[in-house]
Amino acid sequence: MAHYGDEILTGTLNGLKVFSRVSRQFRLEEAGKNIVVAKYDGDIFIAHMRKELVTVLQYSNTATDQLFSFPREENFSNFLSAHTVYLSVINWDKKQLEIYNRKTGILTAVKLSAETDRAYNNCFASDGGLFVVSQYATNYQLTKYTIENKSTKASLTKQWSVDVDEFVHAVGESENGLIFLCGKESKKIHVYDSTG
Repeated sequence: MAHYGDEILTGTLNGLKVFSRVSRQFRLEEAGKNIVVAKYDGDIFIAHMRKELVTVLQYSNTATDQLFSFPREENFSNFLSAHTVYLSVINWDKKQLEIYNRKTGILTAVKLSAETDRAYNNCFASDGGLFVVSQYATNYQLTKYTIENKSTKASLTKQWSVDVDEFVHAVGESENGLIFLCGKESKKIHVYDSTG
């Protein structure tokens, strides 16, 4: 979900919904299915699935650009996060993150740790780090990574991780550095400080 002027953009399984204070809600179906939206510094980024391809687009006040795409088999939502330099999208099929450098235009596939069965969500930290919510066996974990730019490819260095006692479907960070996870079953919000 992203706020853009007087509108709120929300990605859904059936398309992009735009809510406006001025006009009524409408749906943009031609964008594809399983859409997620992220905003950073005035630009809107949308990841959507059409057939077996995930495509990431950037919308600004002046242009629309296709940034990258990758093949996809499973019909799950893509989780997209944006920051100053990078975009991060979870690739469900390959158990990896697709990290795109906005300055160089280089896309890097970064494998998650061997014990990770699946990543569920990701969110950039205010310091440029990346939070990833993942599952290994029957356990869930929140991990904070630093993105290193080695040569032309990005890589992840683990800063810390903490076990979470339930499946969480959203992660975010407040302005004062608190990290929030939304528990799906308990409907509780788990709160962590910047060190986990």
